[in-house]
Amino acid sequence: VPCPNDARPTLCWLAPTHLPSMQAAFAVGSAVIGQVQTVGQIFEIGQSHQHQREQMHWARRGYHLDSQSLRLDVLDHSKEEIRSHYDTYVGRIDTLLLVLALVWPFALNTIQFSDPFVPMTEAACPECIEALHPLLVGIWVTLIAVVLILPFWGILMLIRCKLKLDGWLEYSLAGLHEQRRRIIIAGVPSTPKVPNVARTLTSLTNGTSFTEAEEDRQDDDTAQIVSLLVNLVLEYQEYLQKIWSDECGWLVRAAMMLLWMSAFAALMLTSVSLWVYLINKGGTHEICGSWFLALILGGILGPAAYILHERDRPTVPPRGEPGTESDEESEVVLPEPRQISMGSGILATSARRARTAGGLPASPLASIRKSNSSPDLGAEGTAAPRTRRAPSPPQAPQPAMRGAALAPGRLRRTQSLGWCARRMRHLGSLSEEPLLPKFPTCQQP
Repeated sequence: VPCPNDARPTLCWLAPTHLPSMQAAFAVGSAVIGQVQTVGQIFEIGQSHQHQREQMHWARRGYHLDSQSLRLDVLDHSKEEIRSHYDTYVGRIDTLLLVLALVWPFALNTIQFSDPFVPMTEAACPECIEALHPLLVGIWVTLIAVVLILPFWGILMLIRCKLKLDGWLEYSLAGLHEQRRRIIIAGVPSTPKVPNVARTLTSLTNGTSFTEAEEDRQDDDTAQIVSLLVNLVLEYQEYLQKIWSDECGWLVRAAMMLLWMSAFAALMLTSVSLWVYLINKGGTHEICGSWFLALILGGILGPAAYILHERDRPTVPPRGEPGTESDEESEVVLPEPRQISMGSGILATSARRARTAGGLPASPLASIRKSNSSPDLGAEGTAAPRTRRAPSPPQAPQPAMRGAALAPGRLRRTQSLGWCARRMRHLGSLSEEPLLPKFPTCQQP
């Protein structure tokens, strides 16, 4: 059918003669679009794979940074352990060094003694005690020499130990510093060693590449580094223990002995000088000199006797070690609850009989008879009508206390007398009572 001249060009394509060509064109176009969509999906898969690899790479970098931070923290803790170990040993030296440094200047100040405190010659003072007993001069000079030389050698010994410990600390910190340098150098985050396309093709064909396995192995050595640092610190501590046992230990013990001898010599030197001064004064000073000598001897012998007594005293092992009293033997044996309830009833009955026979008041509860629940006596002595009250709810039982008194103590008015009377009849039928009474015991119905 020919297209009219006055029709539009687009309307001519709608003619029946053009429909087969349009259908063929649509089929070809749909086929092309399907192939393009397939290619687009392939590229989308490749792009997603690349994004996933980038995410894994950054996740690996984050894990590596975290592991490196852990290594540095372990290294810092190792340094703190080394310093605390050093402070423990140095603390045993500083106290001795301080006391010896205080004793030594006392001996250096002996040249400033006044003339009355220095022994006189026989020509200058024939009646003085040092002239009558020349041995006192030798003792005085010996004490001065001891006070001068012993603190000096003690200080040198302690300084020697201090230098050895300082050398060990420097050596240990140098080793830890070298480990820190290695950790920092080896702590560079891993980066791809081959192009991304080649890594993608390799991973798609052969699984995980050798480069990835090598990076994973490098990033997963935190446990080995931590173990290495722990073993390194243990080696340093063992090395310090060896240094202490070989040289520093006996030097510290010797310095301790020198300190005791120096302190004793300083005390004796001052005592001898003052005693000689008092004796040479004569009169009351001579009598006080004898009293001063007795006090000094008592002050010296008292601590010595205490030390000897403590040395001979047997050491008491801590509780729980062999040779101590077992828990079964030290545990307090408590009677059965049945025995407690029966014993309480017997004691109450005996007390009532004794009070009745002796003319004593019937019960401590006599002063509290006039209560809200007891009979109200009027002026003529007649009892007012009594209203029955329901018993109060039972209270929670108190926990059992070992070593508490089993005999009933002074009663407290917590319930009415009528309720107590009813409770007494009920308690007689019970087969077992708690360790402590659940309700107050009533001695009178």
